[in-house]
Amino acid sequence: MKRLVLAILALGMISAAVLQASVRERRTYEESCGWKAGETVIVENVNGNITVEAWDGETVEAVADVEFRGRRGRRVDDVIEETSLRVERTAEGIRVRLSRPRATDGASDFWGWVFGGGSRVNVNAQIRIRVPASAD
Repeated sequence: MKRLVLAILALGMISAAVLQASVRERRTYEESCGWKAGETVIVENVNGNITVEAWDGETVEAVADVEFRGRRGRRVDDVIEETSLRVERTAEGIRVRLSRPRATDGASDFWGWVFGGGSRVNVNAQIRIRVPASAD
């Protein structure tokens, strides 16, 4: 009898984990900044690919196609809301940065994950950047 109860509990936990809906959302972010001769362009990405191409313009332009994947829609929406693409002038030069919130939700907690409390959101970004041909 004890084994039957344990088997039912285990099956229930596995079912709860499997039945939780996976959420996948995509967003596109665009930013640009004027560029001055001699400035360096610095790029930071959370996860994904970066493509850089030279062009004849006088601005640094970035487009980030970002995919968000998670287990709970509300948490995915929160991460989307807190994610940003910035193209701005700093002391080091023009910085292109895709940022998102840090995971602080106990996503590594097994029981939280099984019962829907684990809400880690994976972020994958493909960033395309156009820089003036004379930029470093």
